[in-house]
Amino acid sequence: MPLFRKVNGSQKDPLRDPTSIGNLAIARGYATAEQVAGALKKQEERLPIGKILVEQGVLTEVQLSELLIEQEVKRKKLKPHQAANLWKEHRRKKMREVTEGLRDVAVSLTALAKT
Repeated sequence: MPLFRKVNGSQKDPLRDPTSIGNLAIARGYATAEQVAGALKKQEERLPIGKILVEQGVLTEVQLSELLIEQEVKRKKLKPHQAANLWKEHRRKKMREVTEGLRDVAVSLTALAKT
């Protein structure tokens, strides 16, 4: 299986694309080139490389989120204030998810305490 995939209608080599999640992860020291290459080979399942790296324990969900934002900033050539707004919105969304999760835990613990 080739390591190339279509991006915006053209074939791209993810190891040569500086904005690929794999290269961004390597650049930040989150993953090695070998780990990324292994994940690319596993990509036959048609999962995004970021998801594969999280499943393998190479990246955390937080690191993947950071890389996805960085990728969007670089690909869209966003200005610093646009990037900051994107990051703020992402943090708000994650905080809502955490709050909802904690609320569910609190409800479960309350129910357990009553039994």
